[in-house]
Amino acid sequence: MANTKVPKELSSTPGIADSSSGTTMTIDSDGYVKLERSANEYGLELKSAGVRSGIVFKKPGTDTIQGSALMLADETFRLGTGSYYHIQMFQDGGTQIVDTLVMLDGDILVQNGHGISFAATSDGGVTTPSELFDDYEEGTWTPTMASGGSLVNHAASYTKIGRQVTAYVFATVSPTSDSNTFRIGGLPYNCSSFTNYYPPGSIGYTSDFNGSFLYNPLAHYSQSYIYFHKNNGSATAVYNSEMQKSGGMPIILSVTYDAA
Repeated sequence: MANTKVPKELSSTPGIADSSSGTTMTIDSDGYVKLERSANEYGLELKSAGVRSGIVFKKPGTDTIQGSALMLADETFRLGTGSYYHIQMFQDGGTQIVDTLVMLDGDILVQNGHGISFAATSDGGVTTPSELFDDYEEGTWTPTMASGGSLVNHAASYTKIGRQVTAYVFATVSPTSDSNTFRIGGLPYNCSSFTNYYPPGSIGYTSDFNGSFLYNPLAHYSQSYIYFHKNNGSATAVYNSEMQKSGGMPIILSVTYDAA
């Protein structure tokens, strides 16, 4: 059957289908088409007897198809250019991007409990790992003297990538002179609850205080503090009384650990 063409001249009439309530379709003299419907529903329905229904878009001034919006018989919806599709949407709400996604502006917002899944990659661990990248943060935290004393906070920051937290602190500490374990508390997240997990850090500065007897700082599983062991053969924890200095002891350190 030959194609049926609607001439532009119909734009001189109120519309193709008229009723007392108004015009259903209007074609302007330049080919602009407007559909109107008084009901609260969609205004255009496309249906094909083949494997797909939809709209194709031609390059201006040519008959070359350069874009499409198609519904397939398997109920997937595709947006594409030319003979390729780039976005595929499914009835269950899932969406696939076929090629690279470039954000020219704005952010990607991930809802709580979700993230970027790497489940399709091979695993290196001996147990089933988590392959969901679900968090990133940069911020500051407030260090404290967890076992007594006072502290002047000069700078304290942290970065959290997934579960891994790196915390930095520059402070002047004045612990009480007693046998309590010396601890700097207030880490932004509790350490992993994995038993016997003591992730180490490093000391960068202790001013004129001789800290050679200190091992590197450790975080403690299930806790939110940093503490030290002695590097003198005893391996015992460092006490408050051993960290005394007139006017307080400046200290710069950092520690990296997995959060609970």
